[in-house]
Amino acid sequence: MPAKSSKPSKKNPSTKQELPKTPPVEAAPAPKKTPGILKKKSREIPPEKHHRMIAEAAYFIAERHGFSDGRHERDWYEAEKIISQSLD
Repeated sequence: MPAKSSKPSKKNPSTKQELPKTPPVEAAPAPKKTPGILKKKSREIPPEKHHRMIAEAAYFIAERHGFSDGRHERDWYEAEKIISQSLD
């Protein structure tokens, strides 16, 4: 009887190992579309248009307060805040 060797046997190199199958990856859902101006960031709007939007909003805020003296800066800052939030 031949003696058994402790060396590992060499496998046929043409034999391919089967890899475990991975489950298919699902595509991420499409992002929701937002209408019109809301999808643009303030930095994408031309500066002239952005300024005009703030000016119009400030006008309506001032009108709501009866065009009170001394409120123009506060009205402008409030309009900036409103426009920035609507564009984000």
